[in-house]
Amino acid sequence: MLLVATTVLSLSGSAVASQEKNSASPAMVGLEAEGDFSALNQCLLRTYQPYKNGSNVEGVVQSNNYCKYHKLSGYLQRHRWHGWSTMDSVKDKSDYLHVRFVKSCKDSGNQNYRTHGTVRRGTQSGSGSSPSNRFTC
Repeated sequence: MLLVATTVLSLSGSAVASQEKNSASPAMVGLEAEGDFSALNQCLLRTYQPYKNGSNVEGVVQSNNYCKYHKLSGYLQRHRWHGWSTMDSVKDKSDYLHVRFVKSCKDSGNQNYRTHGTVRRGTQSGSGSSPSNRFTC
């Protein structure tokens, strides 16, 4: 089972976070209008746990619906001695994001990998990361 964290930042600025075990669910981050929880009024960005595929690390970041007026960013990261380092990214996409990162991890040793995402709308923002996955390529 994977540990999945879900973070939702409301437009009023209050954050709600929860953790659950679910092997099929990604971590999610998003913005929603306070008091309105219908799927049509939520912009959620999902960050899926990266995995090894041959000598590559692969990960997916995607929004679950059309996020009109939002800026979405996705990152594939690995943990280094100084913290999380970005291997690849897509920044400030408008309205919708679906990206599949594929990066070589050949000869990089045993590393922790994760995907990370951010959602912005005006001065409000939210961010979240997938559970990390450790492996050797």
